[in-house]
Amino acid sequence: MYKNYPNLHVLAENSELLLGHSFETAILICKWSGEHLFVDDFYGDPTCGCISPTSEWALVAGEHITVWRKAQGVTQLVAEQLRYVQALRLIDATDVQLLIDPWGTHAAIWRLHLMDLSLRKVRDFPDYQDRAYEEQIDW
Repeated sequence: MYKNYPNLHVLAENSELLLGHSFETAILICKWSGEHLFVDDFYGDPTCGCISPTSEWALVAGEHITVWRKAQGVTQLVAEQLRYVQALRLIDATDVQLLIDPWGTHAAIWRLHLMDLSLRKVRDFPDYQDRAYEEQIDW
């Protein structure tokens, strides 16, 4: 599988799906068929991605958020307060938390429910304001 995508940086993978990016282009691939479930272009490289434990959904994030859901297809979430996702973490089978640009004016942690794409701000995140860029962020 990987030899067909020599420049692919893997963001997430399970037994069925492979999510990665080659520079500013993100791709979700079905491992069994080789089918591209989505291809999406970002401004800058995507920073993070996640696949559900049951392969029902996948998301990739960076300058915007792209969600693939098996039953509904692909949806882009584009909003100023959600720009520049720095990191994400899986909360449970249907929810993730997103860390939005820790150094920017909209720095916050949001919770995204993948079944209906509802968003809820968990809290503002001023912790890294006025600090130099760091690879590892404690959030």
